[in-house]
Amino acid sequence: MKKNFIIAIFCSFAAFSYAEEKMSGVNLGITASHAKEIYKVSAKEKYSVLPLISVNYKDFYINQSELGYQFQVHDNFLISGYFDFLDGYPVKGKDMKKDYKSIQTRRSQIAGGGRITYFKDNFQTSIFAQGGKRGSSTGADLSLSFPLTEKLFFTTGLNYTIYSKNFTNYYFGVHKKDLGGKLTKVYSPKASYSYGAEAALEYQITEPFSVFTSVSATNYSKEITNSPLVKDKTNISTTIGLQYSF
Repeated sequence: MKKNFIIAIFCSFAAFSYAEEKMSGVNLGITASHAKEIYKVSAKEKYSVLPLISVNYKDFYINQSELGYQFQVHDNFLISGYFDFLDGYPVKGKDMKKDYKSIQTRRSQIAGGGRITYFKDNFQTSIFAQGGKRGSSTGADLSLSFPLTEKLFFTTGLNYTIYSKNFTNYYFGVHKKDLGGKLTKVYSPKASYSYGAEAALEYQITEPFSVFTSVSATNYSKEITNSPLVKDKTNISTTIGLQYSF
């Protein structure tokens, strides 16, 4: 559903940069990732190569699929308004296992939201709420980053997200139009949640170039894992990437 939290931090460091000085900046790169699929799809694991894009211009920013505006309300607080153009857990019926191909396509959504961020030194925490026509979510996250050597940095983070009943039912429910194969009855879950942890290392090759690797684990509540469409309770993903900052 969401951009990897650690990658988002690498991509922007928005609060820290903002606190030092208002300036424009661009981060461009590429990432390769491996993760287990949350749905019962034919491919047990997912491999992807994606661009890494972050642009800051005064108070406006682009961070992967997120476009927003942020402003400082206190020395250590930011308020952001944004649109996430790839919110959700999309999947196509044709990609599911043989007995689950009858499901209707679940599409991503454009979600509008807001975020309040507190930052101090190498610590950052935020709360957010966002929603679109297929449902809403709200949550919180925190991260801590510190140097191990002059060029090697370690970042760790925690996150917690609550998904509305509409959101949970759209992506993980089984509706009448989905019935077929092993999907023999309707499943209508209530609101759900997920929580996770991440850890990452970044190495500064030169002033503009850096490489990083991260691992994250996310656990989903029973409202999601009890769905006939869902394979595992825990999703683990690993990512490596290269970025150029200017």
